[in-house]
Amino acid sequence: MPTPNTIQDATFAIVGTMTRHANTTLLGDSLASLGASVTYTLTASTDYLVAGQRCGYQIERAGVCLLYTS
Repeated sequence: MPTPNTIQDATFAIVGTMTRHANTTLLGDSLASLGASVTYTLTASTDYLVAGQRCGYQIERAGVCLLYTS
């Protein structure tokens, strides 16, 4: 899958436990305010996976650009 050219064209999936953000919703709201589409599960339309702690098997099956948080 080609990487989107702008954040407005991108779909981010946020999974796992975030430690630097109050919660996954706060991170999702921040991305959405920049024009990104945000989900909280990995789907076929996911361009970027934001993986926190305890994100499980989703990293292994991602096949997309992986962004870690800690």
